[in-house]
Amino acid sequence: MDLLILLQSILYYCVAVSGFLLAIPLEVNRSDLDGKCILYAKIYKVKRSYMMTWGDGSECRYVSSTGFFGIVFGLLAGVGFGYIANKSRKDKGIGYRMWMMVFVMMNAGLTLVSLVAACMLTIGFKTISNILGSQMCSPIITNGKLSNFVLLHSLSEVSAWIGTIINFLLTGISIVTLLRNRGRLQSRDTKNINLNTTRLPSIG
Repeated sequence: MDLLILLQSILYYCVAVSGFLLAIPLEVNRSDLDGKCILYAKIYKVKRSYMMTWGDGSECRYVSSTGFFGIVFGLLAGVGFGYIANKSRKDKGIGYRMWMMVFVMMNAGLTLVSLVAACMLTIGFKTISNILGSQMCSPIITNGKLSNFVLLHSLSEVSAWIGTIINFLLTGISIVTLLRNRGRLQSRDTKNINLNTTRLPSIG
């Protein structure tokens, strides 16, 4: 069995899991907030009360879309690579014939996208989490549906960073597989050239 292909299949399934744990808790929080996005939200004092301005919904949509794309892409790639890994038991060369450049580019792109999403979750929520954790705004997080808000957000944040690391590893492994396949192809071509080369007869 081609162990590099099998390893990539397992990691793609991990991408799907991390995408699920990124998107679903974030969407649950948005549902509890009636569809509003709390990323980059601001709380300020007006006389004796506190007012909140919600963040732009595009940030939350970007992060959620990243998670859902990770689910779909991870499952499809995991199944595909798993199938190739299983076929490699009988056909030892099937993994060497894969066109890995596409996956190198896709993994690199997904690494960048997931890194941006992770940074958005971390930086965008830093200020609001400090305010929500303070005593003056404690009724906001102890009132009704928002009791698990911080826990769900932390789950999304950790999953985003884990997904970024996995995608980075997949990019590296894809490059290694690409170089391996090219080396095998060049070696085969060189062997064929040597077999097809005939020595000219000497004159005189």
